[in-house]
Amino acid sequence: MGVCTSPCAYYEMARDSRTEFLDKEMRPLSATPEVEIEPQAQKSSKKVCKIVPFHTTLEKALAIVALILLLICVVVIALLAMERGKESDSMEAKAEKACSFSTEAKRSGLDSFVQKVLDTYDEYNPFAWLHDMSYIDHVTKIKTRYRAMNFTPEHLKERTDAILSLLDEIQKMNIDELKLKPREAKAVYQVKQFLRTTFGSPYDANFYSGDWMLGLNHFCWQPICFLGDYLAEYLGLVKPENLDDLELIMNVIHQHGEAVKQYQSNMEMGVKAGMVRSVHSCKSGLDAFKTHYIKTARKNNPEDILKEEVFLKNFRKDLFVMSLSNEDRIQWLRMKGKEVSVSIEEALVEGFGKPITEFLDYLEKRHIKHCLPKDLSSGLAGIPVDHIYIDGRPTIIPTTKMLPITGQVLSGRENYKNILPAFTTSDITPDEIYEIGRKTLEALYPQAIEIARNITGESDNETAIREFKKLLNTTEQYFNDEPFPANESNAAAFKNCSDLESAKLNCPKRWTAMMKWADYGHEILGKLAPKLISMFYHTGDKITVPNCPLEITPDFNPSMAAQSFHYSGAGCEHPTFVHIPFFLNNFGPKYADWSIVAHEGWPGHHTQIQGRVEYFSDRCGDVLNWLDSMSSYSYFKEGWALYAEKPLISEDTNMYDGHPLEKYGMLKWQIWRALRLIVDTGLHYRGMNRTEALEMFSKYAWEDSDFAEKEVTRYQGGPGQATAYTLGQQKIMEMREYCEEKLGDKFDLREFHYQILSTGSATEQYIEQHIKQYVECDVGDLDEEVCDYILYARVNPHNHDEASESFSGAFPDRYF
Repeated sequence: MGVCTSPCAYYEMARDSRTEFLDKEMRPLSATPEVEIEPQAQKSSKKVCKIVPFHTTLEKALAIVALILLLICVVVIALLAMERGKESDSMEAKAEKACSFSTEAKRSGLDSFVQKVLDTYDEYNPFAWLHDMSYIDHVTKIKTRYRAMNFTPEHLKERTDAILSLLDEIQKMNIDELKLKPREAKAVYQVKQFLRTTFGSPYDANFYSGDWMLGLNHFCWQPICFLGDYLAEYLGLVKPENLDDLELIMNVIHQHGEAVKQYQSNMEMGVKAGMVRSVHSCKSGLDAFKTHYIKTARKNNPEDILKEEVFLKNFRKDLFVMSLSNEDRIQWLRMKGKEVSVSIEEALVEGFGKPITEFLDYLEKRHIKHCLPKDLSSGLAGIPVDHIYIDGRPTIIPTTKMLPITGQVLSGRENYKNILPAFTTSDITPDEIYEIGRKTLEALYPQAIEIARNITGESDNETAIREFKKLLNTTEQYFNDEPFPANESNAAAFKNCSDLESAKLNCPKRWTAMMKWADYGHEILGKLAPKLISMFYHTGDKITVPNCPLEITPDFNPSMAAQSFHYSGAGCEHPTFVHIPFFLNNFGPKYADWSIVAHEGWPGHHTQIQGRVEYFSDRCGDVLNWLDSMSSYSYFKEGWALYAEKPLISEDTNMYDGHPLEKYGMLKWQIWRALRLIVDTGLHYRGMNRTEALEMFSKYAWEDSDFAEKEVTRYQGGPGQATAYTLGQQKIMEMREYCEEKLGDKFDLREFHYQILSTGSATEQYIEQHIKQYVECDVGDLDEEVCDYILYARVNPHNHDEASESFSGAFPDRYF
């Protein structure tokens, strides 16, 4: 036993600053010297210490060896520090080089064009840049520039025209992408996609689509749903310092209320134009909106917007006005006849709370009457309708079927074609998507039948399927032992069990079963973890495994059937979450959870989405950094998560060996995603109705529960989103096969995953370009500078040192 068993061991201890451990280990066990003060020395002014001699020659030898090892350790540490300093300098130099614009970017005007896009975005979204910390440095900018969302048709048209003009401009620019740096080439794809999808907003943003008249969709991904969050953020940043500030703040609060009223007016225009959702989509949109105003929706009381809503929890009237002088307070009291704090509360209640409650009332009592019967118009393919409907029946009042202002004829099918690129990131057509779904289903379904035959022992297909479905629906496959009571499943329960506290108190049966479900999810994560270690880098500059922990929590939206993922910031201010639906008729099934947990957790969404936040978002601090923060693609995110299910778990591990029922659970979800391609294009382009869509899931996924009903409602209310999964998965698998073929024995799965994940969130074209460049770099056929970026995407030291906030793009922070 020695002081420092090796230079490396000592370096590791010193690096981690484990002082307590060092203090203990640095003392030789049998050679600790004792210190004596000689009696004579005590009498003199200068105290002399002497060391008591060692008792054995061995102890002397050990002390000398310890001293030599200590010197070696010190030298090694010094050398490593010097090397690290050189490496740091090198990394800084590489980062500076990587972040500076290339000659081609400047020549072509790419840098100035992206800045122009940013300026235009700020002009038409004067609320959104609150998320960008670079604007928050000066409160005066917020006071002079911030405005609530403008939903007037005139503004939407002006905004759309500006975006289309920018898109036309970039399409005509002569850019030689081969001469661009990799992050610049990526930016070209990102900016085109950003403009093509109306600043990254596939729904409710393009004036010419008419989608803005349809109202809330299944996910509530429209800006109206986040209005309260923006207002709360504004109030958190701007404190009144004088009476002018106070008047401004009052005006801004009322602006948000006016935005709500305009959005309602747009939906009323939609009724007249024949642009109305089906009754199931109307209800799910309402449920989604209520999750943003949970407390207010419970009683439909405008005062609850201030008293109980979470997004205003940081608003405190006394602290908010503490910067106002006593003179200003007195003058305000004389002018208004009420104190400042009372005026602000009234503004929040009357100016914003009341419009919200009136909008909720409109959705629940008036607009729902115009929503279409389930099979009349189950998707975009069936609208606009010819007549206004009331309570499921057509009236004699014809619809205009035209856009206001321009008089352009509306077409739901054309709208769907325009929405698709937001989720496919390509020019693939609805018919091509449908065909991919059909072929994928043809390949997968016979495998499900084979499993059913093997498990049941039945040779006849129909008999095997019938008996297997009985097994799938047994109580043992679910986390609730019996049906949930009516008082935990009806409309009253949706209000009384809408958060963790109320659910635990008012829905105890569901709560108990939910806890079992969550525990099982954590158990699966524990089983998966050791099987995935060899597939990813866990340390060093190529680490891809996030540090942030993962928690499982309920989703109280009664229209939700599927699990979803919610990411955190790079500093992990809170855990990442997997949300599981609280209001399904049955919780489970267990056999499907292995695949679902892999999709939502590690190695799925948690790895890719949270990994991007922690490691792979652009941190250069320029306009391309902003563009990257606004770029979020379901194609990549959902494609990766489905790839995590298959082949990562199903083929690259032995997870399913000896577990045929769980293997079927994996296969079922692969079939389900193939059916999504058929159903999504069917509902919104080919004229399929809701009943026909449900029959598809019954026939091929053997699912007849409320899960299928809620999922079809999801596809009706979120056109295009369901296409991202299989298309993205197939592209990643295609790229993996390409690497395996080109690299042969040099293929490394960890490196492939690093390369895919390091693209952050990329379009189909950029994923392919990046992977092919990676292969060229690996075989030495590409420029060294490009390869530095490709092979070591984290050369930017900011990726190590700076925390990133959540992305501020148009899509929300939950993925399914």
